[in-house]
Amino acid sequence: MVKILYIWIVFFICFYPQPGWSQDSNTIVQTVLSEINFNTSVTHWRITSEHISSTSGIHHIYYQQVIEGIPIKATSSSIHISPKGEILSSYISFVRDISAFIRMGTSPSISPRIALEFMVEQMGYKITEPVVLSRGSENNKTEIWFSRGGISQREIPVKLVYIINEENDYLLVWEISILELDYLHWWDIQLDVVTGRIINRKDRIQSCSFAPEYSNEMEYDYHANLYDMPSKYTVNRPVSICENCYEVFPSPMANPFDGERIVEIDPADPTASPYGWHDIDGIEGAESNLTEGNNVSVSERGDNIGYQPDGGQLLDFTGYPFDPVYTLENQYEDASLTNVFYWNNLAHDVFYHYGFDEFSGNFQRINYVTGSGSHDDMDARVQARIGCTAFAATGSNGVRPIMVIGLCDDRDGAYDNIVIVHEYGHGIIDRLLGGSGNNGCLGNDEQMTEGWADYFGLFLTLSASDVSTDSKPIGNFFFGQGPDGGGIRKYPYSTDFSVNPMTYDAIKNASIPHGVGSVWATMIWEMTWALIDVYGFDENIYNFTGDINQEAGNIMAMAIIMEGMKLMYCDPGFIDARDAIITASREIYGFDNDCIIYNAFARRGLGLYADQGLSGSNEDGTEDYTEYPVVAQLTNISPVCFQDELVTGLTGGIPLGGVYSGFGIIDDGNGTSFSVDTSITGVGEVELTYEIQDSFCASASSTSTELSIFLDETGPIIECPEDIVEFVNINEGYVIPNFLIRSIAYDNCSDELTLAQNPVAFTELPVGEHSITLKATDDAGNSSECVFLFKILETGDPSLDFTTAVHLYPVPSNEEVIIFNPTGRRLLLVEIRDINGRLIKAIKLDTIDIHVPIPIIELSAGNYFLTIQTKGDIILKRLIKR
Repeated sequence: MVKILYIWIVFFICFYPQPGWSQDSNTIVQTVLSEINFNTSVTHWRITSEHISSTSGIHHIYYQQVIEGIPIKATSSSIHISPKGEILSSYISFVRDISAFIRMGTSPSISPRIALEFMVEQMGYKITEPVVLSRGSENNKTEIWFSRGGISQREIPVKLVYIINEENDYLLVWEISILELDYLHWWDIQLDVVTGRIINRKDRIQSCSFAPEYSNEMEYDYHANLYDMPSKYTVNRPVSICENCYEVFPSPMANPFDGERIVEIDPADPTASPYGWHDIDGIEGAESNLTEGNNVSVSERGDNIGYQPDGGQLLDFTGYPFDPVYTLENQYEDASLTNVFYWNNLAHDVFYHYGFDEFSGNFQRINYVTGSGSHDDMDARVQARIGCTAFAATGSNGVRPIMVIGLCDDRDGAYDNIVIVHEYGHGIIDRLLGGSGNNGCLGNDEQMTEGWADYFGLFLTLSASDVSTDSKPIGNFFFGQGPDGGGIRKYPYSTDFSVNPMTYDAIKNASIPHGVGSVWATMIWEMTWALIDVYGFDENIYNFTGDINQEAGNIMAMAIIMEGMKLMYCDPGFIDARDAIITASREIYGFDNDCIIYNAFARRGLGLYADQGLSGSNEDGTEDYTEYPVVAQLTNISPVCFQDELVTGLTGGIPLGGVYSGFGIIDDGNGTSFSVDTSITGVGEVELTYEIQDSFCASASSTSTELSIFLDETGPIIECPEDIVEFVNINEGYVIPNFLIRSIAYDNCSDELTLAQNPVAFTELPVGEHSITLKATDDAGNSSECVFLFKILETGDPSLDFTTAVHLYPVPSNEEVIIFNPTGRRLLLVEIRDINGRLIKAIKLDTIDIHVPIPIIELSAGNYFLTIQTKGDIILKRLIKR
């Protein structure tokens, strides 16, 4: 198989002013792609979702690369435009060279129905109902929907997608989604479009396993630490006369440890739920007396599957008996389901005010604003027999999400409100990060999903009597630890370092995703209290205004965290998230909170000069405790090289919010960037000055530096790979890959270069020696080339040198090492010796195979010598066991 590597590109354009942004969204995407030299005549995309945020006014556009309507997975990209028409950020994850996909074509060998049959057989499912087409046409090659077939809780979508697998092969696959009947797995299954073989599957359900991550048997033995609740909590109230009432543990109560149940009367928010919590048709008046409505349907998943309490015509969900101790004889379903119904609706209504609304993809059966039905209200199942765990799973907008809350010994998770909101929070994260048309945007090691989810629960249980140094545990009721229990995270949340000492470096040894996430939650909890210290606390958690002079600190924190999610690309790291929060704060509240936010993060090791490394790794970051500057500074000022007269989007002044000046210097008026008019400055040096005024964060001051300006007349530097030898079978050619991804190219001026290869990628070359030319061209038209030799040999060629042609792979090796032998010589014996020469293993062979696997799983990690014997020759190779 010819292997083609994937080019992954992420660009960040900061405050690039485009006053003419009145075009439609596709025109905006095309303009941005053209700016970075994407050939938009062959690069196609579709907008997966877009909306203007209700809190910031930012226009968020999310789009994906497609070929003839078929999406390429992992190419989710976005553009974020301020109300002033400035591009705040743009993230592009497109494949530059799509010729491999185009050559592959768009026509599968098997139909969607046959693909479904192959999947059923390989997954071991048993069809118990007729499978009929429910949406689309079987003539539609890209996406259709089948009925449930007795194997899925949802209709079954079957769609074509392009993927790049772990071996960097480009593949066209059928993707099928199955929510299994027991709600324990929601599979996205990918099948080869030729053979029907399953080549990959991913479970959308990632159990939050509310089991302790960190071993401390004395603390977490819930049988030994069960807290006996006072008998007064066992309640069977007389029949009441109450309309639109719910007897629950309401916000800000975290669980029954915080007090007795309270009757909440008519709690629906008139903005988020204008027709109440039991509306189904978008018209005044309740259509259901059960625990269901426009936002959520709550039912039992224990021994009475599907059961829902009935509040009658008055919608009176009070007087239900309750005891915190769950038993098979006394399950208290009505009280349990009512509490989950209340908290799901509360979360819907509160977070609506922070930008999680119909336009951004919230969970509603009917979208009141648009008048359309999205049919994706939350499907919550309670008292599931799944152990000490809970989980949620979300599809793209229009796909109904699920929430399942379990039982932990004699504790019902339905009364642990932070657990409920944590799971709801997963749905928010999935819909906001990468846009509501995306699905599965978090899979990296430095992911923050569990931290955000914890934070949502903490936010809705924060009260006016709390102080920053309090210990706030997660799951202490669910696990019966008692009111003073430490919860299930390594440390409870607190700004007190003696309670929670975690800093950025803690992620290096933390579990993924829960441990890493708890470090992130620690940081944004620190930031929340820093804002509360300055702006105070508001018990009215619906009270978002967007006005810095009216907003309380807790309200600000949630607003900028939610908006920050919308501003990020898929698989972000901690610094990406911090910077997105700061950008959100500037757009909503201006620059005055920069120092508060930066300094809160700096306290936990994510200071001004912290280095994230790769967001795909939780081990390569560098923490830093540098706080935000209080006087004007110019940092990272690079020489300006130009091709055009006006050079825009230059930055370097901090704190932000100042003004740039100098000969030929034009301040962009956004407090962030400046431009240089080279028709005025010419070539040489000019003085650049940056001045700030008195503010909450900084003192009035200015600073200056020399700015070098020169004309770009130098070509890029491009470095080719070393000469390459590849082997083919007799009478075969070789299809060359895209070698540009193996090259190194850079320029003194241009950030983006136009790269070309000759012969072009995917050209089939015959046996022999060929010259491959790689060319790089900068924005000014300067270009450079490099050339390397590409030799194609036939296996078994007698001219091949046995000593140099034979090699081992992979390096290092784990369970097996493979001998690559293209010479046609017969291998007879392999011996493995340690570094002292002692024989460890000997294997007799009699093979002329090109790839010969040698098992080494039993070897200890370290260095070895491997000798390969053939008739007349013995060669020695170094073996590294991982």
